[in-house]
Amino acid sequence: MALRDAFPDLDAEVLGRVPDRSGGGAPPLSGRAAVVAALVALLVVVALPFAPFAPASPAAAAVPGSVRELPTGFTPVLVNEKGEVAGYLNGSPRVMAIWKPDGSLTTLVGATNRTPISFNDKGDVLARGSLELEIWNESGSRTVPKPMVDGQERQLYGGFGPDVNGRTVATFGWVNAVRANAVSYLGSASPTLITALSTVARGAGNGLLFGQLDASSVKYAFLDGSSVIPAPGLTGGTFIQDISGAGHAVGSMSGGTFLYKSGSITSLPFYLVNSVSDEGAVAGMMPFNPDVDPTYLQVGFRNPQGKVSYLKDIVGTFIFKSFTNVIDMNDQCQVLGQGVKTEGNQSRYFLADIPNCAGDVFDAELEVTGGGPVVNREFELTLTVRSEASDPATDLTLGAGGVGISAPEGSIEVVSGPTPALPSSIGGIDFTSVTYRVTALKPGPITIDAVVNGKRNGEAIVAQGSLDIDVKTAGIGGEFFRTDNKAPFVKVGEPAPVRLRLANETGEELTGVKLTDVRVVPEDGSTSSAELAQEGPGVRGTLGALRPDSLDFVNWTLDGKKGGGGGVLLQADVTAKDESGDSVDATIETRFNVTEDILKINLDLDPPEFTFTDDEDAPPEDKKVTITETVSFTNNGPIPLKNIRLTDLDVSRVFSGQELYVTFKEGLNPDPIDPEVLVAELAPGATSPEFTAIWEATDDGEVDFTASATSVDTDGKAQNSVLKKRWKAPPTKYLELTTEVINPPGTDLLEAGTSITINGTIKNLSNTASIKVGPLFPYLEGNTGTMTVAYADDDEVAEAPNPRAPVPPGPLELAPSERKNFQVRIVTNYSDPRPDATQQSGGTRAYVRFEPWGLVTELDGTEHLIRTYDENQPGQEPDAEVKATPADLQRIISIDDSVGLPEANKAATTTAFLYGTAQGIVNAAIASIYAIPDLAKMPVSILNAAYQYQAKVWDSFTEEEKAQFADETSYMIVSILQRNVELGTKDAGELYDQVNEYVGQMLTEEQVAWETGDFTSTSETYGKFFGETIGNVAGPVVLNKLATSPKAVAALERAQIAVQARMEPILQRVLGIRNIEGVLPLLRALESGTELNFGEIEALYGISAEEVVEFQRLADKYGFLLTVRSRHASSIQWIKKFGAMLKPEAIKIKSVSELDVKLGYSIDDLGSIVFKKPEVLKLASPGDPPGKLGDDILAFIESKGFQRGTKEYQEAAKRTIARVKEWDKYEKQYKAANEIGHIRTDFNYEGNAITDLRTTSEREKLTGFRLREKTPGSEEYVVELMDPKVGKFKRVTGDVDPIAFTHIDGSPLTEAEHKALLDELAGSTIGAEHGESATFVKGGTEFISGQFKPDEPGIQFGPLSKGPRVVRFDPKRSIWKNPRDYHLHWEGGFVGTGLTPNRAVPGAVDASFGRIPLEAPVRVPSAIPTAIGVATVGRCSINVVNTTPPPPAQGPAAVYEGADGFLTQLGADGTEARSELHDACFTEGDPQTVTIAPVNQLAEPKAPDAAPDPAATLAAVRRRDSRDRVFPAGTATVELSDSEDYTAIGGGGFVAGQVVVLSAGTDRAEEREIAGVSGQTLVFTEPFDRSHQGGDVVVMVEGADGSVVEPPVDPTDPTDPTTPTDPTDPAGPGGTGGGTAPVSPASTTGGSLPRTGGEPLPLLLAGLAAVTAGTAIQRAGRRRRAA
Repeated sequence: MALRDAFPDLDAEVLGRVPDRSGGGAPPLSGRAAVVAALVALLVVVALPFAPFAPASPAAAAVPGSVRELPTGFTPVLVNEKGEVAGYLNGSPRVMAIWKPDGSLTTLVGATNRTPISFNDKGDVLARGSLELEIWNESGSRTVPKPMVDGQERQLYGGFGPDVNGRTVATFGWVNAVRANAVSYLGSASPTLITALSTVARGAGNGLLFGQLDASSVKYAFLDGSSVIPAPGLTGGTFIQDISGAGHAVGSMSGGTFLYKSGSITSLPFYLVNSVSDEGAVAGMMPFNPDVDPTYLQVGFRNPQGKVSYLKDIVGTFIFKSFTNVIDMNDQCQVLGQGVKTEGNQSRYFLADIPNCAGDVFDAELEVTGGGPVVNREFELTLTVRSEASDPATDLTLGAGGVGISAPEGSIEVVSGPTPALPSSIGGIDFTSVTYRVTALKPGPITIDAVVNGKRNGEAIVAQGSLDIDVKTAGIGGEFFRTDNKAPFVKVGEPAPVRLRLANETGEELTGVKLTDVRVVPEDGSTSSAELAQEGPGVRGTLGALRPDSLDFVNWTLDGKKGGGGGVLLQADVTAKDESGDSVDATIETRFNVTEDILKINLDLDPPEFTFTDDEDAPPEDKKVTITETVSFTNNGPIPLKNIRLTDLDVSRVFSGQELYVTFKEGLNPDPIDPEVLVAELAPGATSPEFTAIWEATDDGEVDFTASATSVDTDGKAQNSVLKKRWKAPPTKYLELTTEVINPPGTDLLEAGTSITINGTIKNLSNTASIKVGPLFPYLEGNTGTMTVAYADDDEVAEAPNPRAPVPPGPLELAPSERKNFQVRIVTNYSDPRPDATQQSGGTRAYVRFEPWGLVTELDGTEHLIRTYDENQPGQEPDAEVKATPADLQRIISIDDSVGLPEANKAATTTAFLYGTAQGIVNAAIASIYAIPDLAKMPVSILNAAYQYQAKVWDSFTEEEKAQFADETSYMIVSILQRNVELGTKDAGELYDQVNEYVGQMLTEEQVAWETGDFTSTSETYGKFFGETIGNVAGPVVLNKLATSPKAVAALERAQIAVQARMEPILQRVLGIRNIEGVLPLLRALESGTELNFGEIEALYGISAEEVVEFQRLADKYGFLLTVRSRHASSIQWIKKFGAMLKPEAIKIKSVSELDVKLGYSIDDLGSIVFKKPEVLKLASPGDPPGKLGDDILAFIESKGFQRGTKEYQEAAKRTIARVKEWDKYEKQYKAANEIGHIRTDFNYEGNAITDLRTTSEREKLTGFRLREKTPGSEEYVVELMDPKVGKFKRVTGDVDPIAFTHIDGSPLTEAEHKALLDELAGSTIGAEHGESATFVKGGTEFISGQFKPDEPGIQFGPLSKGPRVVRFDPKRSIWKNPRDYHLHWEGGFVGTGLTPNRAVPGAVDASFGRIPLEAPVRVPSAIPTAIGVATVGRCSINVVNTTPPPPAQGPAAVYEGADGFLTQLGADGTEARSELHDACFTEGDPQTVTIAPVNQLAEPKAPDAAPDPAATLAAVRRRDSRDRVFPAGTATVELSDSEDYTAIGGGGFVAGQVVVLSAGTDRAEEREIAGVSGQTLVFTEPFDRSHQGGDVVVMVEGADGSVVEPPVDPTDPTDPTTPTDPTDPAGPGGTGGGTAPVSPASTTGGSLPRTGGEPLPLLLAGLAAVTAGTAIQRAGRRRRAA
């Protein structure tokens, strides 16, 4: 072992890099090591606080491969070769202590505030106090005297020892005069200065030292006694951390960590090294690897042969799941360190024993396989040759005469083998096995030896091994034995528990095994006798089949009747049938000695047993029993006995610490000091009178009534006797269970998604029996999920681990009367986030049912099971073995599940599975799946994510990882299954194997179901497994493990890297695209899940880098998944070069594609919007027969070079049909819009299932629109929109089509989330013009599929992801009920991936294809949209004011949109005419602000505030477009649709005293004066003469001050001074020339709106130019103003 020291004054090159583990005064750390040390300190100390001190329970010596947890409150520092640990107890002051492998912890009294720096095998601790160096042990302490060096007393700082020679080395500050820093002490002699090394740095337990040489070409050396051994190769900058007694050294240099031995330096893979053993084993810290542990550095170990492993992989993770720091290691490879416990996640210290730690190994091992050896029957013998070394074992040959095995002559015969042949060599760390078929020739013990010869590096090596076997005679063997582990005897009066063991030693199956007779016979010459009684029914019976080498047992009671004369033979006759049907008979015989006292005490107890009532309300007299003890004496000798005294009559404990509930009441009570003579003389064979004592018992249990007596026979020989008799009061119930729900407290509802917490106690009600209790995992139903349980002593609080990170709880054993506390924590389920989800009830329940069971071990060793319920009537009332109320056994918890899923962590992995998604599986999916069998009705969003995640991870695992995963999860599954008494009593290994196989089968079948089926079929597969006993437990545990396993992330990382590697050749072709025709084939070739960069996205999807950045910003900000489809890549150039407008939702025409160009469109229009009459329609006429159009289409596309039967032909046909449908549907609508010069554009919230609460003016804009015909008569129009920012018409190009915006688990957004995202999209550089396809109110999976070309992928942005990913919509696994209730599956997306589905080629064109041309939509008068500072009418911003100059000045114009779509102006006298604003706002020019009079619309029906369901809400939203609200004649009140803009005081709204026209532009129009305004309500001075409908226009024509609005002009009157142009003049407003549209000064702010060369709009027919409103507007009681 390397003893630790501290030398603060060494060369900085030596000690300036890592902390000195001895605690000595090392100088400050520098450089990289300082950072590492700080990191380790933070990870180990800060993040993992220690628990208070608690002594560890005693334990057996360490076993190689095991891990021992050290006591809490004890900080270990060093470990010696015995496995003892020196450290100190935390506290103030801290006290040094030594922990030993037996579990004891010895405090070194007086050793306060000392730090151990060296610890030897004798228990001596070299420690440093504040001023002294001291040696401590359990006997006391002594101080190491300070040495005189160069005439001065030197302060000692560190050292090591005493070593094996008793020498102690101590160090002081380096003294230049003597060129030394250390002295050695031996016994009482004066210290000796060490000068062979100028500085001593390290020491080993055998006395070997290491340090620096003075003025030598070799800087470092070892010092062995007086011999200096240079260490070449260790240069300046080397730091030595530890040495071994064999001359190894480990440390670090600039190239990393290393191992030194005899001039050879081996690089090590450690981040930090700590210790090296005499054999060259090394312990240290491995570099950080998140796949091994995502949080902490891990302890690593390198064996002497060079194999490096993580400590957790060597010793397992059953006790510690993470090993985070190494403190010390001895030569036995016992590693002292710190880690994180598997259960509870606490930081604790450990001592781990690493197996096979020695040097080179070459050995042989023999093992009997395939049945035990029986005379004259073959058995199989396996020979294993094992090597553990750095070099291979070569030239292997079999010894023992070339056979390899040997035995005494005549004992065995080798029938065949070895098979296979022994290889000629094996690797350095390797093994090989061969088998033999051997026949044993005689019964009894035989030793078989094995010898294998070989060479290593040319030197001979020999592997030897031996095996002792016991050859049986073929037949049935066995024996009788006492079950209390005592020798085979019985004492008269004390019956002995006996068991018959049977063994099948025939080597084949035996059936019909029966006991034909069981008896007790005296052995030859014996006069003793005894009787044997079977426990249970019958003396003889059928035992059933015995497999080869199997055992069976029968229990008996042996009662001695007469002793002193020798022994008896217990015999059992057995018969059976072998596989041939022949009889196999045997007699089992075992000798028992029978003993008996000469003075026999006869003791009877009445009652002999008793059972107390468990009725707590029973009267006191029923809760106790009187026991009458009767004692007499019998003389079993040949001569009389005299002076018989009873020296003791008492009740004694059966075991130490037992509570006694039996007390003496009256009667015989002997004095143990001077007992009276009860019988003066007793003749041979005579029995004395009886003596009586009365006792009282008040509780169950077992006690021994003890009687002791003395006497002398007439020969003067003492004859004494002692007798114990057991009295039993078995408990009515063995276990008591109590439970209490802690969370939620009282009668509160539990918030869904939080954990149920139940505290309880479990008590052993027996005062004598011990009970192994099955795991207290309850059975769960309803809204429940994964769970954990933890146990604690009665005076401690149990704290169950997080149920989302479950760990097995360990065994639960209760000593007599012991009580333990326990806690159960159970996950509950969130509700489905869909608004109309069937589970969103606002309240569900969790049903938690406990069924404790136990295996009771009575004092006599007999065992029996106890259950909560009668095994023949499961689920009925509790039986008599467990005490618990029905409320304790079943708890019902009410849960508020009205809350939605919580916001998940937005962080994403590079695997595309978001951490939030995995957490969602833990929080919700497993909780849902746990106990609800009807999975098809479960929340789709939750289960879909779970299915995808599980299938993808399992598919990504290697076969080795699958096996390891099944191993890791099986332990937890088995621990839960063992709550069931039948499974709990099953062989644990067999159950584990069954579960392990089940997990692999379940995961594989579920993966196949997801990849080949749909959501429903996958749910059915899950349901099949989860409906089974094992699957119901395994399913949630597996999902939980997958969601939290770093190995899952690693597997997905590999899968993603593989995708990128496969796609690299295709991505290389992307940037070489020369024309857009190459895009779609590349898109189709990309695998789902491929990650793309900016250039690839722009080339393939037509989305600019700026737009990509904005989409990613929004995904990060909101934590949503944003999925969009591609647009033409030329759109980017249209926007960048020409400032093109993005296509609004009002324009439904597709942009020009390459296919369109092939079909006759201009290449110059590629990517823009062109409205063109299809060529096939130019050939059509009204009288064409049915089907002609279809034939024309096919002929047309063939004329363009497309060939029948090709995919391109089908696509060309589909495109032509789509263009025909476009023309039919939109021709009249767009030509009408062209006539009036504008279209209404609106971000259609309601079309995407968002209740639109905006005002009319906020919702809509009148956007300038025109169709510019390329060539007169061609009917091919370039579509242009006015850019209100600059007042000019621009070309239109495609926008980025959003497909789906969802939470990361695939669930729909809430309405508020949805609106916030759409609003920000619309206002961003993306400039979204409409919502996404997934929430289109008339949509569905077919509609979403229709947004893509066959096999065309979309692009998906995930929060905080590496980059967007190629995704494909999979309707088969998607569900869409309505725009607020859906779940979409994207192959390759950020929730899950799958296989790309096969897509069929479209069929032929329907020859009967027909047309349904549509008329232009019917228009009604409407209020024009307004918004301060925003152009909402062409290039005009509309400002509404009601302040006017004093009369006779005129107020602003009263303007609205007429039924013809033109802006219409209304005069105070009722006249109506087209407004000059129309031409001004919809022709090109600078943006301007225009002032008009208040205008609004009557209120339409609105959706209710809280609709009963989304369908009703959407129906109500759609009803808002109807005009079915009526304000009837005879009333005087109306409601306006918009109150915010128009009725605010001081704004531009309606006020009392104004005169307005209601239903302007209709035959319902009439004037009324406003009497008052309240919110949206107008009250008039007189009732209406006509009825008015919702949506009708209301416009002010006279101000409250009497001013009137600006009168309209007659644009057809050439004498009107405000109309200087003739509408029939081509240069005027209706013509085709230039000109200026005059606007009245009262209608504008900042001047008139000049025409800037834009093309004027043609006037409507002369009959529509002006309407005299006086004949249409009903006037009533208008107030006249003074002139």
